[in-house]
Amino acid sequence: MVQEQHVAAANRLVTSSRILLAAGDDMGSAELLWGAAVQAVHALHHRNRNGHPRSLRALERIITDPQLPPAAVARLPMGLEAAVVLHNHFYTGQLPVHYLITHRAAALDFVYDVLDLAQALP
Repeated sequence: MVQEQHVAAANRLVTSSRILLAAGDDMGSAELLWGAAVQAVHALHHRNRNGHPRSLRALERIITDPQLPPAAVARLPMGLEAAVVLHNHFYTGQLPVHYLITHRAAALDFVYDVLDLAQALP
């Protein structure tokens, strides 16, 4: 996939996540938001590289790349962590509602911040 395809996939997953959340499927919604976060990081990665990151550590390295503007990446690690918590919620279903709300908001911010960064950089 090329960068534009990853951006489109991330946006589709966010939309689908919202639809599932409105239907009351918080676990499915959480997993789709995790997928959107991964696609967003892939979009950032593909701005100048090939291949796919295959681990959480690889995703972390991409969002903390020293070549990225420091101000733009300051809150990205926390956003990725929120997306990971949502991913885990898909398997356990034990995230309390108030944590689900805050982690969902942080993960959405993460997706949009990474997509903006991916599209703004050469």
